[in-house]
Amino acid sequence: MSVTNRKILVVCFGNTCRSPMLEGLLKRDIAAVGKQVAVESAGTLQKSGQRANPHSITCMRECSIDIATHRSRWVGELNLASYERIFVMSGNLRDELIDLGVAANKIEILCETNGGIPNPFNADLPADQQDMAKYIPCAAVLESEARRIALTL
Repeated sequence: MSVTNRKILVVCFGNTCRSPMLEGLLKRDIAAVGKQVAVESAGTLQKSGQRANPHSITCMRECSIDIATHRSRWVGELNLASYERIFVMSGNLRDELIDLGVAANKIEILCETNGGIPNPFNADLPADQQDMAKYIPCAAVLESEARRIALTL
């Protein structure tokens, strides 16, 4: 088996909900189509080491994907030039990456025509009071996007 240096990055705000889910889904789907591409995730929030949101973990468990050991990372700690492509959840995240020096043509906003992928996390509520009903459709959209991306790499 050959080794690849191809890497992609998925980015959301806190790297605890959407991007860890998409990372797990992409790893599964890229392997399923027989491609060798490393997948990582990060967030624009300058806070690393946070666990994945429990609802994100539950959604991925339903897809037979385990993200329970995930820990958040801040994009500012990464060598962003090393990624072939970067997938973001919204336009404002793209703008933040451009401000960090990433070329716009390396960044894709997921579901851009629909305004991106809404954050299911409600910052006004503690983690144990988050609404699982917002995570389920988010995970479904991410699963669809993961299949699409895996086929285009």
